Amino acid sequence: MKLVYFVRHGESEANVQTPRVVGGRSSWAELTPRGVAQARALGRRWRQDGLPRDRVVASTAIRAQQTARYCLEAAAGAINEVETYPELEELDQGDWTGRVRNEVYTPEQVALIEARQWIFRPPGGESQDDVYQRTARWLQATVLPSDHTHTWVFCHGMVIKLTLTGLTGLDRTHAWRMPIDNGSITTLAYRDQEWVEVARNDALHCRHLLS
Repeated sequence: MKLVYFVRHGESEANVQTPRVVGGRSSWAELTPRGVAQARALGRRWRQDGLPRDRVVASTAIRAQQTARYCLEAAAGAINEVETYPELEELDQGDWTGRVRNEVYTPEQVALIEARQWIFRPPGGESQDDVYQRTARWLQATVLPSDHTHTWVFCHGMVIKLTLTGLTGLDRTHAWRMPIDNGSITTLAYRDQEWVEVARNDALHCRHLLS
């Protein structure tokens, strides 16, 4: 059996802007002070609970790599090498990235998105299915053949929602609404040639940081 722990990065500068603008990948965005605290809280939990961490990987976004490194630093154990993979980047919103949300999500546009859901693709961007397919291929090519039993994947909210939905057969029409908090852990197990959900949106270590 293999266990994959998907961690959503800590709060980032892009998250703070999201209520106003479309964030998309925003790979430049760094963690806010609260995001750093969330990452360190996870590291302390690793240390206190003795959570195994054979392998640590992250998306190529700055906020995901920072979360992994602050977490490892707080764990005060052996500092694992952090491997980075572009396949773990957030959903690409294409031409909408950085635009004011109210200008993009008109009633007509929202109706089109609702009608197409899993396969809707913004101009120049990706569909939810595109994200699921690239992440599933990455798991098949990079995680399953490895000798590591426990892999920690520091990535993004939509990546976690869509990967969990696609691999375990959840309702795809509501995938994007799934709560996945900053700094939370969602765990999947691969056994008997299928993926099984073990835990979702576990953020107990961050409760004291809620505003």
